[in-house]
Amino acid sequence: MADGLWGQSLQLDSGTSAALSSPRPIRVESGTLSIWLQPFWKESDEGSHTFLSFTWDHPKQSYFTISQGWWEPQGAKSLYFVASNQDLLHCSVPRRLQSGVWTMVTVVWKSGPDGYCALYVNGERVAEASRAFDGRYVNKGPLLLGTDAATTQA
Repeated sequence: MADGLWGQSLQLDSGTSAALSSPRPIRVESGTLSIWLQPFWKESDEGSHTFLSFTWDHPKQSYFTISQGWWEPQGAKSLYFVASNQDLLHCSVPRRLQSGVWTMVTVVWKSGPDGYCALYVNGERVAEASRAFDGRYVNKGPLLLGTDAATTQA
């Protein structure tokens, strides 16, 4: 545990991760998820840093992730939200979170003919994408913090 903005926070050092069970299933139909982050990477570090990942309970083995960097080398300096990789629903912004600064990252998604995903940083919408897709599945297993182990890219 470490000091957070208000109270305690979970500190994950380099190479560590944590699993968090969701109190109820996360549904692909629609949702909103917010996390507070305070990265401690070096400014010269351009590698990927996965904040959260989980697998959708579906035969397609689709995953959900929020990360700094993805699909290197071209995505190394972007902030990513992948709502469902197999449904090609993702958005990103060329933005690097500042080391040592608390930042709130929020993601929103919805399936259906008017499906979309959106990425917010400190309440400001910074990226969005639209894509029709249909889904009626939930997360499989826990939310993994600090690792992409729940993805097929691990």
